[in-house]
Amino acid sequence: MDKKNILNNHTLLSQIRERLEYRKECLEHISICLKHQEINDKVTKEFYHKRPIISFILKLYFIPLNLYNFCSKLKMLHYYNKCLKEIEILNLEYRENENEKY
Repeated sequence: MDKKNILNNHTLLSQIRERLEYRKECLEHISICLKHQEINDKVTKEFYHKRPIISFILKLYFIPLNLYNFCSKLKMLHYYNKCLKEIEILNLEYRENENEKY
């Protein structure tokens, strides 16, 4: 292996490592957001459990907002799954390039 190739491989490894760390942080952030959303849903459910009429009226009134929140949650779940897959692929790429290094 020549000197330039080794340098490029080292640079690539460091960039993959940085990207992997960043995606792990993103995954943690998304997980925290999803957990908070889940807690909010539980609180709402418990709060309106004994107030079904008010719950129904508010759900009806806030249909557009509820639809938006539902789509937002789907989007966040999509990002979470995509981030998991990206971490998996980055790990594979890192291992492959690390093996080529030697």
